[in-house]
Amino acid sequence: MEKHHLDGQPEEARFYIPEGADNKGVPYGNEGEMPLTAAQEKIEQRRKNRQRREEGRRRRRKRLQVIGAVAGVFVLWLLLRFLPVPFGSVVIEGNGTMPDEDVLRVAGVPSYVNVVQLSTSTMRERLVRDLRVGEVTVERQFPATIHVFKELIAYTTDGLSIHLGDGDRVSERASVTEELLNEIAKKQLSIQYIDVNPDAPIVKEK
Repeated sequence: MEKHHLDGQPEEARFYIPEGADNKGVPYGNEGEMPLTAAQEKIEQRRKNRQRREEGRRRRRKRLQVIGAVAGVFVLWLLLRFLPVPFGSVVIEGNGTMPDEDVLRVAGVPSYVNVVQLSTSTMRERLVRDLRVGEVTVERQFPATIHVFKELIAYTTDGLSIHLGDGDRVSERASVTEELLNEIAKKQLSIQYIDVNPDAPIVKEK
């Protein structure tokens, strides 16, 4: 009987088909070169199933890691939010006349500083009610700092507010204040406030 082989196959990989045989239903491998036997198909199917299972396990591990990280952050936030533990810092700037301890006390900061438990809006409201405090800005800065910038404010007998900044460069500010008040009186201006910053004085009209 004459034998035929698949063209282009190496000698050891040739597959011979008897003359006249029907090979339309023969399964081929990934390369389309060698037909797979039933045993080989089962092995290949088991390999694919194993890969799918491993991929599924990797996805589950990744999801569990993400869930664990989120849960850890949430638990940490709860501890910082409700337990009396110190965390972060409050930085006070521009405080020329009021001790830092008084600023913290008036702002409602307890003996330990925990910025998670502090409200910047509440701190500002408490500070501006104190007569020793003029304008104040309270800002939260990432990751765990609250900045308090306090500006001194004086008032003339007419009720005009004079913003003195942090109270430094006293003689220069006094000179700028005198010049601005004389100019306002001369021109009879209606003024909301003046800022006597020696580098950039401001006259805010009503």
